[in-house]
Amino acid sequence: MSAGGATLQPERMGQFIYPKAPLGERLGAYVVDAIIAIGPVIMAAILNYLFPAVVQSPTTRTINMIATIAWAIYYGFTKDAQGNGQSIGKKIFGLMVVNLKTHRPCSLGQSIGRAAVPFLLDLIPLIGWLIEPIVAVASRDGRRIGDDVAGTQVIRASLYESMNAVDAGAPD
Repeated sequence: MSAGGATLQPERMGQFIYPKAPLGERLGAYVVDAIIAIGPVIMAAILNYLFPAVVQSPTTRTINMIATIAWAIYYGFTKDAQGNGQSIGKKIFGLMVVNLKTHRPCSLGQSIGRAAVPFLLDLIPLIGWLIEPIVAVASRDGRRIGDDVAGTQVIRASLYESMNAVDAGAPD
């Protein structure tokens, strides 16, 4: 199968081999998604500091912090199942997460699986924080441990779109 100059070949067990997504775009998407996830938490902390208990009750401050932390967790675990397998950051940078077996966008379960691995590794200070990025850079296809667990890969969205165009034009 060929699309836009990139050759995809069936891999063992019906999976496809996709070209490695560019590291710069992946890093940019990560930063955008981190801002979207953590931004409200930081904003709530700033508001708690600027408007002490005189303006906000302790209950209101606590509810605000819990709500923003819940948002960060929700977004972090579900972001890659949005739309076409694209978080907001991935959409901005032209990337998506694809299921390697079905060649479909990432599902909710896969998004949760992808996010669970770095979440657990991040519990190990310093070393845990570095494992996933090092694996993604070192692997030939850019897959990190979370991708291996979920059966996914980050690819260029244009590659996926051009492959679908090629598939649509193929005889049945």
